[in-house]
Amino acid sequence: MPSHEIGVVSSPAAAAALLPEWEALFAAAGCSDPFAQPRWQLTWARHFVRPGELVLLTARSAGELVGVAPFYRRALRLGTGRDAPPAVTVLGLLGAGRRPHLTELPAVLTRPDCSRSVLRELFRHLEREQPWDWLEVTLAPEQGWFEPHWLPAATNGARAGAEPSVALHKATRACVVLPLADTWDETARGLKHNVRESIRRGVNRLRRDGHAWRVAWGGEDVSLSAALDTVVALEGARAGLDGRPHHAARFDDGADRRFLGDVAGQLAARGAVVPCVLEVDGRPAAARLVLRANGTVYFFASGSDPAWWDQGVPTTLMVECLKRAIAGGDRRANLSTGIDVSKLRWSEDLALWQDFVVVRGRTRSRLAFGVWWQLRAAGLLGRERALRGYR
Repeated sequence: MPSHEIGVVSSPAAAAALLPEWEALFAAAGCSDPFAQPRWQLTWARHFVRPGELVLLTARSAGELVGVAPFYRRALRLGTGRDAPPAVTVLGLLGAGRRPHLTELPAVLTRPDCSRSVLRELFRHLEREQPWDWLEVTLAPEQGWFEPHWLPAATNGARAGAEPSVALHKATRACVVLPLADTWDETARGLKHNVRESIRRGVNRLRRDGHAWRVAWGGEDVSLSAALDTVVALEGARAGLDGRPHHAARFDDGADRRFLGDVAGQLAARGAVVPCVLEVDGRPAAARLVLRANGTVYFFASGSDPAWWDQGVPTTLMVECLKRAIAGGDRRANLSTGIDVSKLRWSEDLALWQDFVVVRGRTRSRLAFGVWWQLRAAGLLGRERALRGYR
């Protein structure tokens, strides 16, 4: 007997009607992933999910919403031309697959006290009721690992003529996390000596050279749209900075910028999206897009004018963002996905999100997945070589 009732939402209007319950679950769960915010999810779906693709699952216990798995279905072709195999069907979470740079941590939202049972019922429904060749899912640190018994074919034996579906670990998304104390002074005392020196030098350089600086907060000191435009422009400038680690421009086309403006318009008034600009002598020198969720501040996107890089303006702006977050009650800073020296100097605490792929047992699905996996591996190798400057 299932412990939770599973429902399916397949229209944008029905998903929007779910919003009050969904937001209440997000708050009650204390979810620290800003990309799991229902308004972020629905805005992404409105921009990038085509009609008929939405497969949003709900889990209820005694009528109360206790889980939301926001999937969408897409057709994936593994070749071109008349001899190319037919498209396969892939289920992925909203924010993944298409424009994944806009949603760093896709999520299934579950109430903590029944997370494992909710996940079990969600995946059993997907196995029995939904058409797909493989599905991709990300589990948050508190949700642990994918359990094989969540797949009914693995528990009850293969259906006639079918092999069991198989779950594979795909990747780990690691984030550097900085604990925040009750005050900035207390937080600063816990930082490494070289970070404290970097903070001091950045401010001293600006003062020594006679520069006036301030932080302009989007929606307060400057319009939200103007602050977002500055974040986009300076992030692009950072991407072209010579002599520094490669950094790809995140919002490099109109669709990305339209999504950013739309989601910020939905969440900025709630304090969940905060674009900020460090102005030096009245001109933008550095900018950040900060997200907030249930006591966690998330550093999403950043950029700086190359002319001001040596003055340490990115660090100065980050400190001001941390001070504001602490004053607002946040007690953890997530420095975003990806591990590098610039993040690890702030903290060596890590939070790990786990990506899994579940592959149908039928021969067609397994063969298609094998081809896709090889193509993906070749693509990852090529991107890594490009990041390191190889040709």
